[in-house]
Amino acid sequence: MARHNDGLPIYGGTPSGIVLALRDGPRIYHTGDTDLFSDMALVPREHAIDYMLVCMGGHYTMGPSRAAAATELVKPKWVIPMHFATFPFLKGTPEMLEKEMTRLGSKAQMRVLNPGERLDISSS
Repeated sequence: MARHNDGLPIYGGTPSGIVLALRDGPRIYHTGDTDLFSDMALVPREHAIDYMLVCMGGHYTMGPSRAAAATELVKPKWVIPMHFATFPFLKGTPEMLEKEMTRLGSKAQMRVLNPGERLDISSS
């Protein structure tokens, strides 16, 4: 948690995700800095999700096991892991997420992006 110079905590707002529904294009669910929560199951009731950007490094957000459970609630076509390997204490890896997704019988495909890499979603 961030702190002022006087040691008091700084309120950073409520973590949230967002669904981007592009006209004549794919629907993207960005989980933001959230953890697994039951209302994720409501997301696909409004919009079938093509791409889910799921935080999965652990510590501040979901770890691989909870991220895999989140993908099962949302049921996207593609999962893009994020918020991992940026600090030593973020122990979750895309391989761990993929293993958990397989264990749960997920039908989603995973795409791991390198920093700065672009993904063309225009044909989705």
